[in-house]
Amino acid sequence: MRFLRWSVILLVVHVLGYANWWYGPFRTSSPFVNYVVMIVVLSLPMVILVLSFGVRRLALRVVIGLIALPWALWCAISLLGAAISLGDIVRTGSDPSCEYLHSTQTGSSRVSVYRTNGGATTDYGVVFRHERTILPGLRVMREIDGFYHCYDGGAEPNNEVAVSLSCTQPTGDPGRVTPLGVTNVQLKPYVVF
Repeated sequence: MRFLRWSVILLVVHVLGYANWWYGPFRTSSPFVNYVVMIVVLSLPMVILVLSFGVRRLALRVVIGLIALPWALWCAISLLGAAISLGDIVRTGSDPSCEYLHSTQTGSSRVSVYRTNGGATTDYGVVFRHERTILPGLRVMREIDGFYHCYDGGAEPNNEVAVSLSCTQPTGDPGRVTPLGVTNVQLKPYVVF
């Protein structure tokens, strides 16, 4: 029974953490802490797999292994990627795959511009996130738009609940002075809703 209780708790933490990494609204102000949390979340299926060895019934242990092993292998591969990215963060002090550039204050929240870099086979892009600090170091955020083939972006407030987003420096055209692709976006008062 103890295995079942711990497995359910670890599985719930894993599902919530994994969903937050891909779709969720919570991020810390530190890329290092974000990756450490993700490494812990990605290691939980392997912990559940190891804990299943304590189950006395062989049939139940085999069923748990058959269910948990494929997901644990996927999480182990993802964990290696997160660990490599964490090494880059420790070395450079910032996340090269999603580097914070600057932000524009909009009332009690802000619109931040991040440069994305997918590696050698992709071009730079920018992502705009609507962020609000809920606790020191913890933010609720929502991605609101982005531009591909762009090195820097701008966010100009229209009022407290609307901004104009633009690509201010497209890649391949560093001498461009006028913004490219202006988009007007209505912000949600509490970021997520």
